[in-house]
Amino acid sequence: AAGHDYSRQPNYALYACIGAGVGIFAIQMIRGVFPKFSDPSVLDLPERDQGMIFCLLSLVQAFVGLALCWSKTWMYRIAPVVGVGVFGVIGLLCLGLGTTMPVFLIGAASYGVYSGCFFFYFVFHAIAHPDKAPQQVGFNESMVGVMGIVAPFLGGLAADKLGMSSPFVICAVLVVLALGFQAWVHRRGFVKVDEVRAAAD
Repeated sequence: AAGHDYSRQPNYALYACIGAGVGIFAIQMIRGVFPKFSDPSVLDLPERDQGMIFCLLSLVQAFVGLALCWSKTWMYRIAPVVGVGVFGVIGLLCLGLGTTMPVFLIGAASYGVYSGCFFFYFVFHAIAHPDKAPQQVGFNESMVGVMGIVAPFLGGLAADKLGMSSPFVICAVLVVLALGFQAWVHRRGFVKVDEVRAAAD
């Protein structure tokens, strides 16, 4: 999207914070809670396997983020935004409810797709309107930092009170709610994709 003018399009930065904020909360929760699966009382998952799971998640996230550098219009369309969210739900459920390595790897890859997309979506809408970009980017970074503190704490609390799978299921429900909200926002905005494409070309 570099070099294209999106300033005439609706400013979705706040809504992107809400949508991506849920995804960021979930990924910070995963990193804080999932290692508990190594306990013999839970799954006794070897640390080597956990390293492979986190490696795959980060690799997929990185490659998806790189591939999206050619994006032009999907950030304003309902179907792609909701579609990538489905990967997030699948990833969370596989990581939270799975018991075997193949299921965990599917979960990691799925959440990697979702996280690569929502981080791109998050940053894109923060800088699409240059006059507001400094404030929006600053707020985004602050939110990422706060989520890094709050998510592991709340995830661990939920795991202690409700069971190890509960934080993952709760986050999956939050992702679904956030996707519904984002779909409503995009529908309400009535952004015409051909106009976005014209601005991007």
